[in-house]
Amino acid sequence: LRGFRAKPSKNVFLPKTALRERIGDAIAKEHGCTSIDRGRRRQAEDLNGETADRRRVGDVLIGVTTVFWGASYFLNDVVLAELRPFTLTAVRFILSFALTFIVLFPKMRRPSRATLKYSALLAGLLVFIYVAASYGLMNTSVSNAGFLGGLAVIITPTISIVLLKKKPERRLMICAAICVVGIALLTLSDELTINPGDVLCLSVSFGNSVHLLLTERAVRDREVNALQVGVCQQGFLGAFAFIIAVLLERPERGLIDLPSSANVWIALILLTVFCSAAAFVFQSVAQQWTSAVRAGVIFAMEPVVAGACAHIFANERLLPRNYLGGALMVASLLFSEIDFGKIRR
Repeated sequence: LRGFRAKPSKNVFLPKTALRERIGDAIAKEHGCTSIDRGRRRQAEDLNGETADRRRVGDVLIGVTTVFWGASYFLNDVVLAELRPFTLTAVRFILSFALTFIVLFPKMRRPSRATLKYSALLAGLLVFIYVAASYGLMNTSVSNAGFLGGLAVIITPTISIVLLKKKPERRLMICAAICVVGIALLTLSDELTINPGDVLCLSVSFGNSVHLLLTERAVRDREVNALQVGVCQQGFLGAFAFIIAVLLERPERGLIDLPSSANVWIALILLTVFCSAAAFVFQSVAQQWTSAVRAGVIFAMEPVVAGACAHIFANERLLPRNYLGGALMVASLLFSEIDFGKIRR
């Protein structure tokens, strides 16, 4: 190979790895680069592949969280037959925090100050979201609340552009617009009126968008442990909700009210284990690998899951336009996930 200068043809048979490397080094030298450059390029390609795999894992975790939170609408409705809103929130998140802390105890030791700071901020934001949602539903229709709550899919990229100067992918913006149309068809009734609670429900969407963006910023901080954020914010939320429940709702039995029937206990356990403990941990971990805008598009599927649960378990009937809205939202999600460049190749 000492005199090797010409570029070999594509038909050259190279059975040995070492021989391929030596010929590659000779070619690299001929073209003015080194094997280190090729190694870096190969390393970059491997890193891109690993990043894509992590993003897929993040999307799957966000999708599972969406299913859990979509089902929580029906479960909340069952539990609210015996518990008031803040009491339900307090019991739900105190139990979920205790469960996740015990299960993940080896990884919960010595949380950093930044982790606790972001957890408290996220929990405080969630308290605002639950307060606005509770009082908003008292002053508007469920259909209006569902539509306005789903507007987070378009508010999130708007905040990202205006405040963070981050321009989302054009494809995600198209998906967000399709999701808004789908949410309208799925949730709005024939009579769309402006009610006092609409402003509060719109603030819920704004709060959810800020929560997504703040979570993205938190979990990408080097001093923050994403897993601990997912657990600690549940503890802060349960504590904040407990204080509000004691002050405003004044429990009738003891320190705090608890369910009295078996079916409500079952719904509360499902809310605690899946819709709280698992969902919040999944979201915090997943947002290390996927953007808030992308997560917002996937979370737009919540009304679809909620409608399916209502149809299956509560015997609510859906109109053809409701099915069309759900189909549009599913199509937008698939459109955001398909890599058309690879299909063309």
